Amino acid sequence: MMRWIGVAVLCMGLGSGAALAEENFIPKGHVYSPDNEQLPPLNSREDQINKQTDIYETEIYTVQKQRKLFESEMNRFIYSQEPGGADYLPDY
Repeated sequence: MMRWIGVAVLCMGLGSGAALAEENFIPKGHVYSPDNEQLPPLNSREDQINKQTDIYETEIYTVQKQRKLFESEMNRFIYSQEPGGADYLPDY
């Protein structure tokens, strides 16, 4: 019986990490492929391009996330006019 409880707790612990994956955004400026196995040398032209790509992707991600949070708050304001506790998670 204790073994099944341990397995259930382990499964719940592993499942909770996937729920937080949206907070661990990693930009993908460098393309890994069989032709391109390692990172380019520091401060090379390709490294500068990868760095700028990461900056653009992060800015786009931030704007999209802020927009989704705003839309979630507006939907909550419009459709949920009831007093209660604060739940500030976005509606995905």
